[in-house]
Amino acid sequence: MAYWQFKFREDIWNDWYEKSIGDIESWISPKIRGGKPNDISIGDIVFLYRTDKKKDRGIHFVSKVISVNFNDKYPIELKIINDLKENIFKPENFGFHDIIEKINKLNQRSTSYYKFDDEDNPQKLYDFIMNNETGNILAEELNQDEIKNLNEGAKKQIIINAYERSSQARKECLDYYGTKCQVCDFDFEKVYGEIGKDFIHVHHLIELSSIGQNYNINPIEDLRPVCPNCHAMLHKKRPAYNIEEFKNIVLKS
Repeated sequence: MAYWQFKFREDIWNDWYEKSIGDIESWISPKIRGGKPNDISIGDIVFLYRTDKKKDRGIHFVSKVISVNFNDKYPIELKIINDLKENIFKPENFGFHDIIEKINKLNQRSTSYYKFDDEDNPQKLYDFIMNNETGNILAEELNQDEIKNLNEGAKKQIIINAYERSSQARKECLDYYGTKCQVCDFDFEKVYGEIGKDFIHVHHLIELSSIGQNYNINPIEDLRPVCPNCHAMLHKKRPAYNIEEFKNIVLKS
């Protein structure tokens, strides 16, 4: 399996904002500058990187190649396996400066795609993105030297991820609220039996901008159990919906 980065701009991928996990997108041959990536194969991973707007630059989707046929008008079909457009993954913010610099130099005028080599360690980039539903690095995956290389926003995201995944904070939150979703009341154990017991996401209510170095989590005030679907929807806007606000949206739907 190989890893690739495909660049896209809004003017050549007009429905990018409508795509989500499970959707299939065709990569159109005439829009692949610099020749065709003839060695791309089914099962390869493609990071879709938007380039046309500075604030939106970054990886919007992770996808998997599901078909390749360069005799077709639409030679490469990609199935989206991670949707990051609501929380764009900017590799340079998470210590991947060398990769991005290398890609940009190689692709500046020649091609709209890049095949990662072993030196790039694309598996690490893939794991960083895929190990969290919002596409952020998990705190336990980084050592102190790597954390020093992150920007302030990334450091705060790591801090909050660590709090959300604290086993003691999670336990206290669930002991108080139970394991039903606080938005839609979905109960995994009731629906799935034993395999669903104690399964639930824990959502952090406090915005990253409010967190300081001396922040101490209050599991009852700061955390809420929510199902993965509601968790994803809570983060569909920035700042995230608050629980009561989103509850009203669900009740009206």
